[in-house]
Amino acid sequence: MASESIEDIHQAAEIGVALCNRCSILPKPLTWSTPPSPGCPSCFVILEVFNAFQNHTERPRVSIKIEPVLQGHLFERGARSVDNDYLFPLQMKWISRSLSNELLGFGPRVRVELYTPPDSTSPWGLIGTHLCHTVAPDSSSEACMRLASSWLQDCLASHSRCSRKDQLPPLLPTRVIEVGHKDDDFARLRLTGPDERGEYVALSHAWGDHRPLTTEQHSLGARLDGISLDDFPKTFRDAVMLARFLEIPSVWIDSLCIIQDDTNDWALESSRMAAVYSNAVLTVAADDAKDADVGFLKPRGETAYPSVEIFYPGTARKENDSDQKKRVFARKLATPTTIPQPIRRDFPRVAHSTPGYDADKGTILEDRAWCFQERFLSRRILHYTAAEMAFECRTGVQCECSPVVDREEWERFWARRVWWGWGDDDDDDVDHHDHHHHQQQLATITNSSSNSNSGGGANNKWLSLVEQFTRRKLSREDDTLPALSGIAGAQQQQLGRREDDYACGIWKSQFLRQMLWTTPTPRKDRASHDLVLSRRRRRGYAPSWSWASMKGPILDRSNLLLASFEHDYEWAVVRRFDLVLLTANPYGPATGSVTLRGPVARGLMEYCNHRYLEFVPGGRRAGDMDEEHEHEHGQKALRLRFCRDDESTTYAEVAVGDEIHLFAIAWRVERPQALICLVLRKGFGVTDPTAYTRVGLAWDDSGRTHFPLDIADGMNTYFKEEEIQIE
Repeated sequence: MASESIEDIHQAAEIGVALCNRCSILPKPLTWSTPPSPGCPSCFVILEVFNAFQNHTERPRVSIKIEPVLQGHLFERGARSVDNDYLFPLQMKWISRSLSNELLGFGPRVRVELYTPPDSTSPWGLIGTHLCHTVAPDSSSEACMRLASSWLQDCLASHSRCSRKDQLPPLLPTRVIEVGHKDDDFARLRLTGPDERGEYVALSHAWGDHRPLTTEQHSLGARLDGISLDDFPKTFRDAVMLARFLEIPSVWIDSLCIIQDDTNDWALESSRMAAVYSNAVLTVAADDAKDADVGFLKPRGETAYPSVEIFYPGTARKENDSDQKKRVFARKLATPTTIPQPIRRDFPRVAHSTPGYDADKGTILEDRAWCFQERFLSRRILHYTAAEMAFECRTGVQCECSPVVDREEWERFWARRVWWGWGDDDDDDVDHHDHHHHQQQLATITNSSSNSNSGGGANNKWLSLVEQFTRRKLSREDDTLPALSGIAGAQQQQLGRREDDYACGIWKSQFLRQMLWTTPTPRKDRASHDLVLSRRRRRGYAPSWSWASMKGPILDRSNLLLASFEHDYEWAVVRRFDLVLLTANPYGPATGSVTLRGPVARGLMEYCNHRYLEFVPGGRRAGDMDEEHEHEHGQKALRLRFCRDDESTTYAEVAVGDEIHLFAIAWRVERPQALICLVLRKGFGVTDPTAYTRVGLAWDDSGRTHFPLDIADGMNTYFKEEEIQIE
């Protein structure tokens, strides 16, 4: 970078000479590669930043691109200015060319952000003000604790969308941890009264590979007497200390507030998650703690977001000088080293990536199924990621490095998701001591006016939510339905559904439409390279028609198959349900059957792969058909798109040559024609050997029928109206 010495440039810049011709084009993007101009303050700052972040092996001349940030590196924002001063930070980018990669002509990309914090004045109008915070290197610092408190107090005082309607404290859960006073060395479990109210913090955390501190029947008495803080794992102890700082008297922690070896208590309390998380004044999420021993109030180490102060010409360096409030900071941003892969996110991202932390990979909690409903149901969430804190509420999202509440991205994200948005009306109290939960902040995920015979309304997004949920991991496979029961209970109350309308992850009033789920094609996980596939779980947890009978992810096919023609379909009829709950949780597992009436075709599976099946009606193989039959219908077998439920082994539940039955749940005879069928096998029922079980979903490509006749004739030829029982 070189004809003048660095000292010459520094001395000239401090005199206050105007910008050089090259830098005068700012704030337009500038590529800066020639030697710096003596006396130019922007050249001086650029050189200061480069020297602060360069590697000692880098070449002295690089091409640096400087541009004002018109799009934030996390949230998209439009450019705007006040009195010609830019609100956004300035960014510098260059490619580091070290001696080791000089022959290749390229090297690591370096991206640096220049900003002025809210408590300072920007000495250079191009460097934005009030949009950046300096992130503390330790999340347990006084600055972080004060920031968390200010976020909470501001939300409580000024966010009408987040406030409770009646302004009364919420009803307390069945049990809470009393955190005690600041200097107490213990906390204690307390049993609450049926109508007792108060504020509490709910903890969202990962259990990890081992059980954290728990309450069991033999230890319940000791927990009620008191628990030494030294006995708490660090995450629990951090939650207690944070609650004390925020002056919130109680904390709810699942492993301590639910009796873990009492099956009845566990089932009952797991059904009340809607109440626990929606009534909490704050949910604290230990996003990147792999287990309860890690904690979240601690030094950030290599994942930190460090800042370096940059001297600007004409401002003072010493603390007692008058220009001390005019300060500029710079921090190194994360730069992708590979082509970014599309990431399917079910919630907005709340933290930035740093050089030591990749936010795009998602946090530990984003991979956990139990934490899905905990975030879904919470009113306010204080996130502790490895890089920074963030605060998420119904009004928006803000992070530690930026004090701005980002409403646009938050609204845009949920608008894209459709299946979830916050209602304007607030909820009444959710009763922890009753199965009837109220949760009016949930958007309409299902259409309450639809019925099972019509297939449901176009606003039905329940399966879309289930698809997001099933992509996450569970330590215990039997937790599938309990881990979703909070959302189910909340929705049941918000939409005024009957308590018995929910069965094994399916809403009975929209049963036929919610049969349109499939499992994805087996694939290798990009990170672990393990084969990801869905398997049928053990019999007796959920009927085969429920997605909950599968272990692994499922896909929502309803929008794809029904498209914009849903109301033109004819539908089968749901006669009755015969189900028996297996636990005290009304949203938990059950056994039993559903009785349907509709068109059924019996035949043989002649061919099958991951995409298609060929079905020979009437139980005759294609080679057995006479020439007259083949000529009349134009081909030997009916070819349908097909997704087999269990892909764990080749033809695990159904194989070529097996007798199968196609049950038409929906069809359209008008052009473009369509047919959607459950693929069933008979004689494999759990309680009734004559009952059918589901093995997959098949459909005819709309407008490109492979039927030998059109749909109307095919239905009359191959399908007979029957009443069947599916377990």
